[in-house]
Amino acid sequence: MDEIFISRVSSPGKQPERCYKLYRFYPDGLVLYSQGECFESPPQSKDLSDIQRWLNRENTNLWRGDYSLRQNRIFLRVTVHDYVKEVTSVRYFQGVICEGQMVLQEPAVLTYAGLPSELNQPVLEYIALSLSSDQSQTENRKNRSEMICPFVGFKIIHRPSIGLINRQALLEIQTNPRQTCTLTYTNPAGETLLNAAEGTIRADEQGLCRWLFETGSTAGNGTLTVQIGEITQSLQIEIR
Repeated sequence: MDEIFISRVSSPGKQPERCYKLYRFYPDGLVLYSQGECFESPPQSKDLSDIQRWLNRENTNLWRGDYSLRQNRIFLRVTVHDYVKEVTSVRYFQGVICEGQMVLQEPAVLTYAGLPSELNQPVLEYIALSLSSDQSQTENRKNRSEMICPFVGFKIIHRPSIGLINRQALLEIQTNPRQTCTLTYTNPAGETLLNAAEGTIRADEQGLCRWLFETGSTAGNGTLTVQIGEITQSLQIEIR
């Protein structure tokens, strides 16, 4: 695709500016990323020419990476550099693109500079400043009221990194109210103790999904897999 996306959420900049995250996707698989570009008012499609001149592959100040797109699902990775800690790392995202909108979510556990850190962020939402001609024509033929875009992600509220043999463990996440959530659990022996049918529930009015599940009688590392809409993430749990 050949598109530019801007984050829905902004952060404070020099008054009266607000700062946004920007992505530019090229048809050859290159993606450019800006952590925070500031504007006095939210940029619109009419401002695209100025953004394109700055957000281009010749600009060495931009973070960059690659992406793949399969139907409406997107996977991308971006190499970023922390100039304070002098650390370079790769951030991975999975997400969905639909009707000129994009949601991304990082894996639930990241490792930067060799140190594991638990990610506890909700889904990141973006809207397109530009659309490829093919996509624009497709969308013009569709009734917007009939389109269903799976824009869902989740935030980890409580995650069981360690569980005890023959006990129960708790996983709690926050997502959209009344959203369908699925959890499966495979014990260290590779046995499925909680399958998709048993682990599918609906979030409450506050968007909370909560599971109490049996850890089983085998010690070692088990796997929890959460699926919310199009996004699937696996979490490790140590059973002792």
